[in-house]
Amino acid sequence: MNKTAPLTVTRRGLIYGGLAGGVAGLSGAAPAFADPPTGLDDSGRWVGRTSANGWPILGSAAPVQVEGVENAEVALAEGLPQVVLTHFIRRYAYELAVEFEPGDILGHRVSPAIDAPFESNYLSGTAVEIRPTLFPIGAGDGLFPAEIAIIENILDDFGGVIAWGQHLDPAKDSHFEIAVAPTSSGLAEDIGEAVAPDPKNSRSFGLSLTRREEAIIASS
Repeated sequence: MNKTAPLTVTRRGLIYGGLAGGVAGLSGAAPAFADPPTGLDDSGRWVGRTSANGWPILGSAAPVQVEGVENAEVALAEGLPQVVLTHFIRRYAYELAVEFEPGDILGHRVSPAIDAPFESNYLSGTAVEIRPTLFPIGAGDGLFPAEIAIIENILDDFGGVIAWGQHLDPAKDSHFEIAVAPTSSGLAEDIGEAVAPDPKNSRSFGLSLTRREEAIIASS
């Protein structure tokens, strides 16, 4: 897999791209079939057909139960977003030894009122909030160093497919999103062993056990 060229260009995309460039070049105006602008409007509402990560906005998303994790039902876009994010939640719970309460896991939402562009990814069902009450937007320092190390280990296994809100602006420790567009090739290969049925088969598990113990000691 060539990770330096992650986008798949279709024949249809080339045709439409060529037409758009030709029309704009000749008339100086946007082509008639152009999508509406995407982004935050002046009232703090997300507009457009796609979220910030390029996935289509959904009117609804069916909730699924994260296997083996209590109180972890979450609504996500079907397909790879659902597979990747539910596996991430499972590993988060398992490797950090977290017991979730109802409402600790949130996914798809329909309200376009958001506080930062990356929160638009909830509208496409391609992002989750894990314990958002504990880690609201603007909170990027609520975890112990050992806990941060565990999360970073898990994210490393996903090969850049998931981004963490701690690294975004404004920071949000509860936020995790699909960080690649739906046109990205090789998504299944990128996540490697991260979606192994047994978390003990993951590359980070041994190190996570050590750091989980450090986190428990630090929080006691």
